[in-house]
Amino acid sequence: METLYSPHYSASCEQRHFCSRCGTALVLRCSHCEFGKEPVNQVEYRYLTTMFCDLVNSTGLAAKLDPEELLQIIQAYRYLCVAIIKNYGGFVGCQVGDGIMSYFGYPRAHEDDAERAAHAALDLIASIKNRKTGLADVPGNRLSIRIGIASGLVVAGNLTGTGIMQQETVVGEAPNLAARLQALAQPDTVVVSTETRNLIQNRFRLKNIGFHRIPGFEKTHRPWQVVDAAGTETRLHGSGQTSARELVGRSREFRRLTRYWNQAQRHEGRIVLVCGEAGVGKSKLLETLGAHVSRESPNRFIYRCSPLHPNDTVNLGLARLQASVGLSAGGSAAGKISTEKPVDTEPCLIILEDAHWINSVSMELLNKLIPEVRGKPVLLAISHRLHFKPPALWFEQDHVEEISLSPLPQPAAELFINRIIGERRVPAQVISRIIAASDGIPFFLEELTRTALQTQFAGNRELQPLPGDFEIPKKIRTVLMARLDRHASSREAAQIGAALGREFSYGLLTRIWTHEQSKLDYALHSLCTDGLLVKTGDADNVCYRFKWILMREVAYQSILMRVRQRLHGRITRVIEEHYPEYARLHPALLLPCRKPENLRLTAKLEKKQPRARKFD
Repeated sequence: METLYSPHYSASCEQRHFCSRCGTALVLRCSHCEFGKEPVNQVEYRYLTTMFCDLVNSTGLAAKLDPEELLQIIQAYRYLCVAIIKNYGGFVGCQVGDGIMSYFGYPRAHEDDAERAAHAALDLIASIKNRKTGLADVPGNRLSIRIGIASGLVVAGNLTGTGIMQQETVVGEAPNLAARLQALAQPDTVVVSTETRNLIQNRFRLKNIGFHRIPGFEKTHRPWQVVDAAGTETRLHGSGQTSARELVGRSREFRRLTRYWNQAQRHEGRIVLVCGEAGVGKSKLLETLGAHVSRESPNRFIYRCSPLHPNDTVNLGLARLQASVGLSAGGSAAGKISTEKPVDTEPCLIILEDAHWINSVSMELLNKLIPEVRGKPVLLAISHRLHFKPPALWFEQDHVEEISLSPLPQPAAELFINRIIGERRVPAQVISRIIAASDGIPFFLEELTRTALQTQFAGNRELQPLPGDFEIPKKIRTVLMARLDRHASSREAAQIGAALGREFSYGLLTRIWTHEQSKLDYALHSLCTDGLLVKTGDADNVCYRFKWILMREVAYQSILMRVRQRLHGRITRVIEEHYPEYARLHPALLLPCRKPENLRLTAKLEKKQPRARKFD
């Protein structure tokens, strides 16, 4: 492997590490692979969370300490910041003096970037408090920091400098706002913008610090102070506030779960796997089950796997369940972890959420536990996303069941929206557009409806028609961008496909693609494997279709405007050269600046398409 000490980032075959002294990104590029040999200037729109951290009273410390001692303190402070930020999936963009600007959501997006930034900030403050300066332990001599966090749409990429001086830069309102919010924060506190607060409010305790006029910003801002993490291990809310009647379109699945619970009460233990796409309603279904069971049995336990934490609570809960069903813990992982009294032998419901983030210890416990549940008063409900593949041994047990959740049909989607809007009168056109854009995913339905209500509701209990282009909700954007970033080397293929429309032909895409065809075939294969694209057509007429309309919109909106214009220009030239008849029939498609919905290039362009390369 070839090591380059450079702040460049190439979304290709590489691993990212950080310098322990200054925090500069160290990029490891494969010398046996053509990927990443040249820096890729991939500048694009990103929705990210920016964190600005600054050392308090560094000037006062400089007057009291020897310069070499101060240098050691600042180096240790920088190293600690870089290590913690990296641990939460952030990227250190720049360091100015003792101020550190970091980004969560670039170069790789996560669906919980705002939450990651808040956790990193709290960890930073706790860690800095324990650092010594060598001076008397009085307030003016202690190390302390203040942190500002803001979220928003920015332009990110290699924007400044050339060659070895080229740097990652983020341009937008969020970095400036984060720096201003940092100035508002008291020592050892974290202040976040309203937009960030909306993303993390269910996971952290927040304190309103009033309205503030921030220099450089026209409107008044209402920042919030992050007090601490909420301390919950689950996204399920409330124990007795949800009833089966509040479920929309899931009555059949809920009846199955209640039947399994009745079997568990008769000492016929059951394992049920609830699987589906992100946002399809797995948590809501299990929340309703938990509310139903809480009225019948006190033995109800809810655990959630997390990508941010070691899942010790999950491990402990599974170990307790092992003890309750009579397993011999011995020298197993359960025996080392279980320190609490085993649960009773009365009927017990265990909800394990987000098993796609399970760790190896919990998986070991589950593998030993699942065969032993048979004949016990236990219902273990496990939710996971589609990319998680449970071990085949699980399904060899006759007491293991699976419930697969599909998108809501249109009648259920309409009912879902009506539950949200209440008595407000909403034009049928608005409801139809929301249903069409959501593809039946409840999470999309909810966020699109709430966004429409917030932006269009004029206060007269009647919603005005939506404009032609409405904003993609922030939470949806973060989730979908994280999915797209799981295959960073395939993002360009997704962006070109998005410029062609929700559905596009393989033959047309190959004429627009400027790299080797093998790269295109691999990119399309990866996107299909991850469920972002669906392959359609026959072997002679291969087409691809975005699984969700909003995924296509997110991919398209990530492209810079000038890049879009060049891309559409290339599409225009291909159509005029290879499909002149179609160009004469549809001249509006060849306008240089057109909206994405006006460019629907599908299999109609060709009768014959080149065969796509097949992967085993």
